[in-house]
Amino acid sequence: MKSRALHIAIALGVVIVVLLVARRLENDRPLRETLQTQNPESLLVYGTVPDFSLTNHLGQVCGKQELIGHTWIANFIFTRCPATCPVQTMMMGNLQEQLSILPEWQHIRLISFSVDPGYDTVDVLNSYAGEAGAQDDHWYFLTGPRSDIWQLSKEGFKLAVGDTQPDAASPLFHSPKMMLVDARGRIRGYFDGMSAEGNAEIGEAAKALFRQ
Repeated sequence: MKSRALHIAIALGVVIVVLLVARRLENDRPLRETLQTQNPESLLVYGTVPDFSLTNHLGQVCGKQELIGHTWIANFIFTRCPATCPVQTMMMGNLQEQLSILPEWQHIRLISFSVDPGYDTVDVLNSYAGEAGAQDDHWYFLTGPRSDIWQLSKEGFKLAVGDTQPDAASPLFHSPKMMLVDARGRIRGYFDGMSAEGNAEIGEAAKALFRQ
């Protein structure tokens, strides 16, 4: 009799455990689905960044070779920009804040290319970086030959850039997109560089690249 009662108790215990595991898996479904959508293999490859070599706001050489092995987020700005650039820079600063707490931060770089390098010298960009609160060893503002930077925008990232009409409020136009580039130099996504939603999306996509 005791043996039968013991078997019944064990059976009930197994049922309870199965039910608890099933409930736990059901509760974890949104998390599992989120991780699946953020799988790095699900991030498309839009192309490979061509070779480039420019100078950062510290006067150091910074190009594709220096960024290999790092995940990086890029945008195009210029310091005299009266339109999108202040917001873009603020959004990049937000990314620096949210990503700098990660253990992978040492492998992440933020890259802001100036489309107005004739004005945006190393000294100008250094001051701009200071005002933006950039961490010098992680967020680089790059300058160099205008033809190289514009070619990188147009042909490398497939983003428009150019001069505006003489009476326009801004002397130049460029894309406000943010781009995610993996450690192999491949473009893995384009995101809205002007919104909190785009900011959150590129941050999560960058984290996903480390979950391999």
